[in-house]
Amino acid sequence: MTHPSGVIETERLIMRPVLVDDVDYAIRLREDELILKYHFHGKYYNDEEMAERIKVWINIYNERGYGFLMIFEKGVPEEEGFIGKAALWKVDELSPPEQLEIAYLLLEAHRGKGYATEVAKGLVKYSFEVLDKENVVALIEAENEPSKRVIGRLGFKYEQSRVLPTRGEMEYEIYRLNRD
Repeated sequence: MTHPSGVIETERLIMRPVLVDDVDYAIRLREDELILKYHFHGKYYNDEEMAERIKVWINIYNERGYGFLMIFEKGVPEEEGFIGKAALWKVDELSPPEQLEIAYLLLEAHRGKGYATEVAKGLVKYSFEVLDKENVVALIEAENEPSKRVIGRLGFKYEQSRVLPTRGEMEYEIYRLNRD
């Protein structure tokens, strides 16, 4: 179920836009070894810097009408139910321009429970039904086999591998899912 406020609801999860008060959640993401490596590219942001990143994430969402979302388990108090962050992200380096990427980061304790697939399905549905996109992409590091399995279950197809200048030196495998 999708709410007009930008909240995406799945069977077990709620994804909502990032709020200023989400700094503690962002800090929890920063403390996860895999998230630090892949999302923050090894840069350890102090608490003040994380608060600034939150503001950037909120501004991006407000400018575009989509962006970063915090993920929570349904029926659990928010602080206990926090499981990660999702994103709908504009990728300018791909053709056609302004491709929409789906992405997600789950805290270690919540990996392997099917949440990644559920988040990805929710993001795809929102992209097609609310944002009216014709296709979406997923950019995955070559060694990230779990994410490849997730998007494979959703029908994404491998398109190419390449380095994207705005993302540093890392090569990504690019997968695409068309609406039809």
